[in-house]
Amino acid sequence: MEKAHWLMTYDTAPLIEKLYREHFQCRLELTYSARYPGQAEELLVASPAVAGVVKALQGQTVMADATSA
Repeated sequence: MEKAHWLMTYDTAPLIEKLYREHFQCRLELTYSARYPGQAEELLVASPAVAGVVKALQGQTVMADATSA
């Protein structure tokens, strides 16, 4: 299982953060537009390999935001 690539999202909750404290975590702000429009926050948890990709994409987003300002 150490070599598996996985990613999950879950409602932000202290218990979930504690259960997966040894794994990469980040929060996502989501906008819902279906039955109950609004905003929410999800917790993304990922394996080490997937975490590396997420971190790289986060860096690209920050750089893109900075260059477009």
